[in-house]
Amino acid sequence: MKTEALSKYLSNYSDERGGCDAGERHSPGSRSRQQLKHDSIQLMTELTLYEEAMCCSTGVCGPDPDDELVEVSAALDQLETEIDDLDISRANMQHDIDQFLETQRIYDLVEEHGPSILPITIVDDEIVAKSEYLSYNALKAAVTDRESAPEA
Repeated sequence: MKTEALSKYLSNYSDERGGCDAGERHSPGSRSRQQLKHDSIQLMTELTLYEEAMCCSTGVCGPDPDDELVEVSAALDQLETEIDDLDISRANMQHDIDQFLETQRIYDLVEEHGPSILPITIVDDEIVAKSEYLSYNALKAAVTDRESAPEA
């Protein structure tokens, strides 16, 4: 069963990391989404970041957050501010397991390679990075290259 392997990973993760600090409040698994503009020519670009299990939706919590997670969170926030037609969402195994199970490509990659394949960055249904977080510049290039590509 699909959930067995992922549940085992989550169980091991929780044991190793100890969960969130008591009393912390965190937002739900996905980031807030910008409202789709009703422009018939302009389509929304979707960026989805699939991440390993973390105690909160961004991993930027507790007394000593990982610098790489702080940087990627800031990069995503900046992109969301700069690009009106960009829809950003984050899914981590701890909070959004259903999204991993329902997205066959992601499930297959995690099943085959284990959680070390994460993070996986997808822009408009195309995998643009695996096993690493992209910098702000690389994320922006991945998004803007898709926006400027000619329609088929």
